[in-house]
Amino acid sequence: MTEPGPVQPDPELLAETPLKSADVPDPDSDSATAASSEPTEARLDKIVAERFALSRRAAMEAVVNGRVDVEGHVCQEPGRILPLEVPLHLDMNRPKARRIVDAPVQVLFEDAHLAVILKQPGVPTTPSADWESDTIVARVERYFRLRHGGKPYVGVVHRLDRDTSGVMIFAKKPDVTRMLQETWKKHEMRREYLAIVMGEPALDNTICRRAIVDSGVRRRTLARQGETGQSAVTHVEVVERLSRRGTLVRCIPETGRTHQIRLHLMSLGCPVFGDDMYGKKTRRDQVKPPRLCLHAARLNFVHPVTGESMDFDTQLPDDMARFAVALSKHERKQDHQRARRAQQEEG
Repeated sequence: MTEPGPVQPDPELLAETPLKSADVPDPDSDSATAASSEPTEARLDKIVAERFALSRRAAMEAVVNGRVDVEGHVCQEPGRILPLEVPLHLDMNRPKARRIVDAPVQVLFEDAHLAVILKQPGVPTTPSADWESDTIVARVERYFRLRHGGKPYVGVVHRLDRDTSGVMIFAKKPDVTRMLQETWKKHEMRREYLAIVMGEPALDNTICRRAIVDSGVRRRTLARQGETGQSAVTHVEVVERLSRRGTLVRCIPETGRTHQIRLHLMSLGCPVFGDDMYGKKTRRDQVKPPRLCLHAARLNFVHPVTGESMDFDTQLPDDMARFAVALSKHERKQDHQRARRAQQEEG
């Protein structure tokens, strides 16, 4: 289902929205009362304008720019019809938020208890400190609202990094969230990731057991000898050696530490292509990666309500697949050029 795109200011909406004829009683009618002559709902931008003494244009811009909270949540839809007494919060000093893009949610499975989706790269799971509104949670909430109506509940079970794509699960009820989170903490959900890494791992199968230390905002490091850190275990399996400079690997984490896979692959001397935090810069003569080349390809778990075994296995995304092909072609081209130069020198 396609979600509605970003709200664009419409000059016609800057004027007062006329009341429907059904809302205006006949002034000559004896049955007209003060209660029936006053609407109980209105557009969000109109409510904001009246409640905070703003012009209609300023109110619309405040909503579109993510500076208005409706019942504790950012709402960027000026035309949403709401009760006049709805709780609102206005922060004109809040940084301008990115608007939710017109992007559908790719749903792999959905029932009354949970939904499994395929996350696109470039979108964070939850809002960050800069008040970003285009998040996976916001997109899933919109999808639920458009599909089922009302005010949906979106339970976050786990997260993926902004530039990581792949399978994610969201709960529709608080009790289901708690059950799934407990399953996640016990490492009873099997996860598999596909990554394109720099260089070639020495072994086809490796187990990395390096502990991880929190070293600041959004960054982690591997524990040094004698340093205490969070235990972390990742199984790394070579899927295909694409070239001398790139390999497709499968990673199966036993634990779920932040940036665990990226750090463990770096420790093997094979950082993920496109990893600006823990990786290496791509050389000028190398093919440029489209993004962080990490994909949460598979998720296996037991349904917390039905007890059914759920298994979602996805393929390598198109952008990563094209990059893998480009790596192989680029190396063959370079080998051909070197061979031709050697022949010319011999001649």
